[in-house]
Amino acid sequence: MKKQLRLAALLATTILVLSSCSTQKQVRLVLLPDIQTYSRLYPDILRSQTQWAVEHADSIDFVLQQGDMTDHNIDKEWAVAASTLNMMDDKVPYAFCYGKSRFGKKFE
Repeated sequence: MKKQLRLAALLATTILVLSSCSTQKQVRLVLLPDIQTYSRLYPDILRSQTQWAVEHADSIDFVLQQGDMTDHNIDKEWAVAASTLNMMDDKVPYAFCYGKSRFGKKFE
């Protein structure tokens, strides 16, 4: 009996949640995964990707960079990563979720 009540409550909650979403809005999300190789070897490609997001900002809801930003945690790579991501400042909303493997030994 308890199992049936839980199932009924779950079903009722699901129906309530789904019915309260009367309109659906499409979210346009741009993902920039693991830019560390671009920061180190191909900064022009990274700049082109970011510039594309800036140029299409009116049709993008959000840009998310996820993963490692540098290969060796050195200033040159960080400068490339920061300057390219900063191109989106005040143009398109963005955030980053950086990876844990590129902070260097002092952060481990």
